[in-house]
Amino acid sequence: MTKQQEEMPKVEIKRKHNEEERYIWLANWFMCFIFPFVCTCHPLTDDDMPNVHKNDAARPATQRFMTKFRPSFEKYDSEVRSHKNELLLNPESKTKPQRRPGLLRMLIGTQSSYFTAVGAIALILQTLIEVIQPFMSKGVLTAIVNKVFWKQSGGVLGSNKFPFFFGIWLIVAPTVIGVLDALSNRMLLHLASRVRSSVVCAMYDKSFKIKNMSSAGSADTGRILSLVSTDSRQVAEMLPTLFMFLSIPFYFIVPLIFLILDFKWIVVVPLIVSVLVMLPNFVLLGSFMKYVKSYMQHNDQRNRITNETFQGIRVVKYSGLEDVFKATINKPRSLQIHAIKMKTFLFQLVFTIMRVSGTIINIATFSVYCAVYSDDPTGLSIVHQRSQL
Repeated sequence: MTKQQEEMPKVEIKRKHNEEERYIWLANWFMCFIFPFVCTCHPLTDDDMPNVHKNDAARPATQRFMTKFRPSFEKYDSEVRSHKNELLLNPESKTKPQRRPGLLRMLIGTQSSYFTAVGAIALILQTLIEVIQPFMSKGVLTAIVNKVFWKQSGGVLGSNKFPFFFGIWLIVAPTVIGVLDALSNRMLLHLASRVRSSVVCAMYDKSFKIKNMSSAGSADTGRILSLVSTDSRQVAEMLPTLFMFLSIPFYFIVPLIFLILDFKWIVVVPLIVSVLVMLPNFVLLGSFMKYVKSYMQHNDQRNRITNETFQGIRVVKYSGLEDVFKATINKPRSLQIHAIKMKTFLFQLVFTIMRVSGTIINIATFSVYCAVYSDDPTGLSIVHQRSQL
């Protein structure tokens, strides 16, 4: 380092304090800390960016993960070696090898905080409010039918009361669902951010300790770049999706209870239709995972070839082999693009089936109900006869 470089002052970037840490819980729920960015009158610059949340910083997240990761895998490694030695001494031994520690479970366990608990609770509450919406609509429709009965019977049958509770609930529920949805997504994204930071830092720590990358088996630079840039991001993005499985029992159990109370044995129809609708999803999910693995494999291959090409770019230029190496890189790239298209198409298809499944189940249920009670599905004729007496 030259003397001039030593005398150059170090530029320190001063970040603003993270407003998410300072807002009270109610303002935090409504994300009031984001208003300064939305209402700003000038283009956003680096000076406008605040510090990362103290719970999401990379160093403490990585330290929490490594304190759990290293002892677990050191214990696993010693048990695997002892098991191999036992098999050498006694080949007929039927003892099973130690199970590999679950990385995902370790990540969630070390990076979870009260943010994660709040996000999971908000997700469950949002699901409950969504699934009881038909029950509230039923209350409004019942009040309307009772008012019709009241008019037809001259005030003898039915009721003329206005469904204030059900009406107010139907008006307020969409706002509550929107707030809970935004809250759960934001809280679970905190977990995803910490998970990605810890995974990336752990991989960098491991790669810096590898002295000779070329002789380290499959641990090449392209593979490491793929793990850092793509695989870690996909793991972080899939974490909020895993928490959505918490809401699946509520989507099935609560509507099933309402159907049993209202339709009795006809509840068998939506169960059968649900199974028939969900069967294609299991097939599509298998194909989706196949294309995800294909994408990762071709992405690793492309990164490895690209890295090797850049390392020997002088030889490539001198030899005039640009087109050859370009074709070599484009081959896994084309396979990667095909895998991206297919997995995106399959994901959207599965999502579409899940979205329309509720409508299909409702159509099938009400169709069978009207077919069974085709003479008088609403009971209005009976009320009309009574009103004439």
